[in-house]
Amino acid sequence: MPDTTEAPDGITGALSRAGFDLLGRAELRRAARYHRPTSLLLVEIAAFRRLVERNGNAAGDAVLQNLVALIRTQLREHDTVARIGDASFAALLPETAEAQAMFVAERLCHAAADLHVDFQDRPISFSVSIGVTCCIDREDDLDGILQDADVALCVARRGDSGGVALSPTAHMTDDNAA
Repeated sequence: MPDTTEAPDGITGALSRAGFDLLGRAELRRAARYHRPTSLLLVEIAAFRRLVERNGNAAGDAVLQNLVALIRTQLREHDTVARIGDASFAALLPETAEAQAMFVAERLCHAAADLHVDFQDRPISFSVSIGVTCCIDREDDLDGILQDADVALCVARRGDSGGVALSPTAHMTDDNAA
């Protein structure tokens, strides 16, 4: 049986959750070895269920595909995006301190708000909420880092218009980035 761990998500083409877990753990080990910052963005489409109820599953798939394409335009070549939930994506940004990660997250949030997905001759707009965390020397703690970003995402998703929030447990600033 072929190994499908790194197979992309069938709808979006983003890395699968299993592939993200493998790649994320390897990146955290590398970052810890060299004492380098790593940031994680947890991106979620606001009110996605309502969007699908109004427009149908095919429209929801189109929104997911367009969001992943947009995320990729906002990231560097060596950053990684993965679908980790129904309408949730994780973006791993190696060598990125919290100020840089917040800049990327804000830029992505605004770009998503400006995006209109053309589906069956009607535009569909949406917003995203983004939780951001940054760490250094958390070699074997991908689950903890995802939890930190999720706490920030809960703050960011207050209201339906989306937004960005930094995890209160982010322990990295540009001053202590090596």
